[in-house]
Amino acid sequence: ADQALLWARNLAAAAAQQGQWDEAERYNAEAARWAGDATGSRRANGLLTTAQIAAGRGRRAEARRLYLEALDAAADVPSVQWSAHDGLARLSAADA
Repeated sequence: ADQALLWARNLAAAAAQQGQWDEAERYNAEAARWAGDATGSRRANGLLTTAQIAAGRGRRAEARRLYLEALDAAADVPSVQWSAHDGLARLSAADA
């Protein structure tokens, strides 16, 4: 199950980086299914990917909320913190 989660999460992130939002959502949903009631880094990474997808689809308020949730969940996951701050900065820059 851990490997399936990792693969699905990585495929979701790769699809999001390519702007393939339907694929990203599909793989992210699969990762969420494998993660179950995840906590810690698993939850934080899932929230981050979901936020990136929402931002890419233009759902800015949802993306902002999810980035903030990812920050809350990522107390011990610096890479998620950095990425969430980056996402929030990009949203703010686009608003300016």
